[in-house]
Amino acid sequence: MLSGIVLKKPPLNIIGLFFRPIHVNSFYHKKRRILTQQLLSRSVFPLQPSAFFNEHKRVMVNIDEAPIKKYISEFLTNDDRSSENAVKKLKVEDLMKQREQVIANISSLNDLKQDKEMKELAEEELLSSQTELSGLDNEIIKLLVPRNAHENYSDIAVEISSGAGGQEAMLFANELLELYQNYANFRSWNFLLESVDSSDLGGIRSASFFISGSGAFNYFQNEIGVHRVQRVPVTSPKGIIHTSTAAVLVMPQPTEVDIQISEKDLIIETMKASGPGGQHVNKTETAVRVKHVPSGMVTECQEGKSQYRNKEIAIMKIRTKLYDMEIQKQSSELSATRQLQIGNRERSAKIRTYNIPQNRITDHRGQVTAHNVKEFMMGREAFHNFLEKLNEHIDIQTISLFVDNVRHAFRER
Repeated sequence: MLSGIVLKKPPLNIIGLFFRPIHVNSFYHKKRRILTQQLLSRSVFPLQPSAFFNEHKRVMVNIDEAPIKKYISEFLTNDDRSSENAVKKLKVEDLMKQREQVIANISSLNDLKQDKEMKELAEEELLSSQTELSGLDNEIIKLLVPRNAHENYSDIAVEISSGAGGQEAMLFANELLELYQNYANFRSWNFLLESVDSSDLGGIRSASFFISGSGAFNYFQNEIGVHRVQRVPVTSPKGIIHTSTAAVLVMPQPTEVDIQISEKDLIIETMKASGPGGQHVNKTETAVRVKHVPSGMVTECQEGKSQYRNKEIAIMKIRTKLYDMEIQKQSSELSATRQLQIGNRERSAKIRTYNIPQNRITDHRGQVTAHNVKEFMMGREAFHNFLEKLNEHIDIQTISLFVDNVRHAFRER
């Protein structure tokens, strides 16, 4: 049977790691507290498939299929000029060139097989080339699969809330808190407990904490949802198995906004300033108008007598507006993410069951199973291996679903 835990305060040297002096996080905390009131009235939605790809797992796809070839062709010729898409296009183009070379090599080897003396060697090389071709196809497909917008986030906020089951649910929520704290320590990630609402019997009604470490969101995103424990409570006189639940929310923290503006994206015009300032202001083209082509933003400055200084100020105005846009975008995404997760703790769609009498943990999204509950809840190798296995299963599902959707969409054209 799982036991409760005693909460420990985090080391003082990590206090403040998660509170950067930028506007993003302060807005995030304010928004999170406002949305907390909705916790009991909305539903917890299952996690979207993970975007983490294990290099050793492959979904066998032949990109010579007509629908997939059409999709790749449209992807390489679309007008999306975002930096992320541009990098992805370059990678796909490079892999496609490698693929052409391998196909040419396969063709030559097939011809070489006609020579009896070279047949055995050609067949060995042919098998190797076919394996290489399959690997290239797999890499191309993985690049094309839409990725989670938050997949590279290292800073996350996690909330645990007890659900159905009264005191037993509170004890279970407490055990999940210890599990995640232990896992953060196991991965050498920073852990900061923000708040905890404890019950009288050693459980918790709710808790929130922060974790910071490379790849943290990729691993914790699969914890989002309702966890269910089945066991005989220590207070049960009849030894009847009870079911209790706890809900877990995981939200990536906003990143620091670094606005980069390229000169090629700017259209700069000069003109004569208007208004007071004497003859110099009206006769010299010191006023500057700047247009940021990608966003369509336009700013002007004619405050100073220096055209160079006015240009600097106009560009700074563009930068400020782009910064505000990014802040609003991140805040909206985080609000939407949380609203999809928070909700009704009585929801029947549970993501994972901890069956204590049978000493088994089962994740229902992929029927991933682990045994030895005590070892699992220590938050070390057993829990880590479970997350890896779950990620691999969801990745395969994600790629398969993407390929099926492409086949369906482009077969109809």
